[in-house]
Amino acid sequence: MSLQLDIAHHLKHFSLTLKCQFPATGISGVFGHSGSGKTTLLRCIAGLDSHVSGTINFHGQSWLSKTKNMLTEQRNIGVIFQDSRLFPHLTVLQNLTLAQQQAKKPQLTIKKLSEDFIIDDLLEKPANQLSAGQQQRVAIVRSLLAQPQLLLLDEPLSALHHSAKETLMSHLKKLSDQLNLPMIYVSHSPNELAFMCDNLLLLDNGKMVAFGQASTLLAQQGLLGQQGVISHIDLANNSVTIELSPQQCSNLQLQQNIILKNNNH
Repeated sequence: MSLQLDIAHHLKHFSLTLKCQFPATGISGVFGHSGSGKTTLLRCIAGLDSHVSGTINFHGQSWLSKTKNMLTEQRNIGVIFQDSRLFPHLTVLQNLTLAQQQAKKPQLTIKKLSEDFIIDDLLEKPANQLSAGQQQRVAIVRSLLAQPQLLLLDEPLSALHHSAKETLMSHLKKLSDQLNLPMIYVSHSPNELAFMCDNLLLLDNGKMVAFGQASTLLAQQGLLGQQGVISHIDLANNSVTIELSPQQCSNLQLQQNIILKNNNH
């Protein structure tokens, strides 16, 4: 069984045309420069965008066809976007409890997940008083508690610092295996994708460039070990533009100074 896509979605200034097949196990990544169609793809899979044509099938169930477009809530999908979309007037615990009530046979507890994703001290706080990073962690736990059959993650860790990212990525990988929960993971970070993903879809301007083993594709693009995020991929000239934060620029300059100093000796 797998997630099979053969879709077209034409927007005012952009079109996504894609035919591919994601495995129904493990974690698959989606990678491409800003505006390549990554978020649009997740919205199509989740049934959040109208006027999508073609077919989407998951585990033998038709989600989209010429005669059918299954509602988002009927697809039993968890979706985590960069904005957490929590209920702001509720506490963290109330947000999580509502999600857990959606699970037909709960396998996960609020207590355990709250500890794993470092939100156990936030449970009584209103959601609108959390930082962006805290909200993202709560959103991940909320989606997991609902026990979806597929989890879509769009830059879910972008607001977190490095050490927190490593901890949460490890827990997500572990849960994907334990629950046999397939995930589709969007990120601008090649190193993050290499750690998280078994397979990788490379997108450019709304079209599939390649699909295969994540580490192999990233190595072929020369992206492993790079700092920063990808802002543009120019396949015609075989070049990649990487944007660095001020801190990453400083770190890179420091590394270059060390290399020059060593070479002078």
